[in-house]
Amino acid sequence: MSGFDFSSLLCAFGLVGAVAQQAQHAQNLSAPQTALLNVMMFGFGIFMPIIYGVMGFVFGVIMAAIYNLIAGWTGGIEVEVE
Repeated sequence: MSGFDFSSLLCAFGLVGAVAQQAQHAQNLSAPQTALLNVMMFGFGIFMPIIYGVMGFVFGVIMAAIYNLIAGWTGGIEVEVE
């Protein structure tokens, strides 16, 4: 479930990025400035792993709460190991 939720969020960010890229292309038909693109890619390289970790933690907490709620009603999962 958390993978589905996270992929939905990434698709939404992808759509925003696509719209921004099209707006930039319509405004400036010349070649994009490479320095700006380099800085943006470096920023995304730093920013996205942090967001990925935060989202993983948040959805992990949500899924744990849902599991604990359901386990309280049904008795949970019991595993026997020899």
